[in-house]
Amino acid sequence: MSEELRLVEFADRWEFSHTDFVVTRCAIDYTFSILLLKGNSGITIGIANDFTFKANAKVSTISVADTKTLVEVLAILHKPLHDIKMYKTGQLELHIDTFEIIVEPDSHYEAWHIVSADKGVGDGGLLVVCIPDGDLAIWLPE
Repeated sequence: MSEELRLVEFADRWEFSHTDFVVTRCAIDYTFSILLLKGNSGITIGIANDFTFKANAKVSTISVADTKTLVEVLAILHKPLHDIKMYKTGQLELHIDTFEIIVEPDSHYEAWHIVSADKGVGDGGLLVVCIPDGDLAIWLPE
């Protein structure tokens, strides 16, 4: 894991703060994926559940299965990431520029995952998965 990206544990959550990463790509398939880059370091966030998107005073429920609802989320493209909060209850919060994305855990499926890589996918970077019922599975880099 890069020097710029630090995972910090708190009593109720894990957090990446002050990352200076920027959203460089959004992809839609069976998940909504967000790619963030800073130099040679990258973070990919995959969201498989419906989620809440806050843009200023507007709050929307976004369905990954209904691609029409994802259009407004594309406003995060090329915006800076402020922090990622992964609560031990399984809730994920992303603060990107003035936007907020909140993903709740799912009782049957993996609601979201985060992968970090310094040299590319599969380089032994960090992996965090919100497993069913909200537990977090965390694999730290070697």
